[in-house]
Amino acid sequence: MGFLRTIRNILKWGIATPIAVLLWSVFVLGCPAAAGFIYYKTGSMLLDYVRARQWVEVPATIQTLNLETHADAESTSYRVTCTYTYPFREQEFTGHRVGLSGSR
Repeated sequence: MGFLRTIRNILKWGIATPIAVLLWSVFVLGCPAAAGFIYYKTGSMLLDYVRARQWVEVPATIQTLNLETHADAESTSYRVTCTYTYPFREQEFTGHRVGLSGSR
């Protein structure tokens, strides 16, 4: 009800009405969406951290290790890629994860 009352009050302002309604709507709808995204990213990082505390430390052998570079006119970005093998419970596994956050 408060949102509609605010829209009605904005409509009384006259010339800037469409812009004011648009800005108000972006603020009202955009802020919760942004907050939800931030909570999602933070929550997934914390979940990864908690899960990592349960991991068993084992020796690993690095098969490949690369630093990929992407440059354009404005910036340069880097990405580490890695392939490694490790034994766990009498089986050999292959992994690619390099850190706790980011792509897996």
